Amino acid sequence: MLFAPAVLSVLLITASAQEQECHLAKWLRALYIKFFSEYKERHPVPIGHQYLKWNKTMSDQAFQEAEVRGSVVKGHDETYIVLQHKKAFWKKDRLSVKEKVRKTLESHEFIQQAEYARIQRLGDNANFGCNGHGEEKDDKEYMNIVCFFEKFWGFPELGPGQ
Repeated sequence: MLFAPAVLSVLLITASAQEQECHLAKWLRALYIKFFSEYKERHPVPIGHQYLKWNKTMSDQAFQEAEVRGSVVKGHDETYIVLQHKKAFWKKDRLSVKEKVRKTLESHEFIQQAEYARIQRLGDNANFGCNGHGEEKDDKEYMNIVCFFEKFWGFPELGPGQ
């Protein structure tokens, strides 16, 4: 008889954790979308994307790549424009996940990647997905962010090099 309440407790805890993951994904997704929307507004170009579309599959793949580098992207990737950066934070600062993600995205090292400027030239409705993975080591916490952007130029006459 004691076994049934224990099983029920485990099921409730598992369901609660899954709900929290879904809630986390919604606000995290909103953070990534907001960041790249604001980037577009700060760096307007006469041609290029007006909108990026969030893609859950690409976000899931970005999580896999953030967790284990090379698990999705093997060498030069022909499918995606890939942005990736790992930033260290002091544990004593006690930053939230949201703050660590935002600071990683806004970091000079993330924005100055050679591939970063290429997202300006993407066509309307290009798919993208971002995700991150955090880890702790000694007195630091690390946030590894990966973003995948579909190589969709939207204009047949314009390719990635033009």
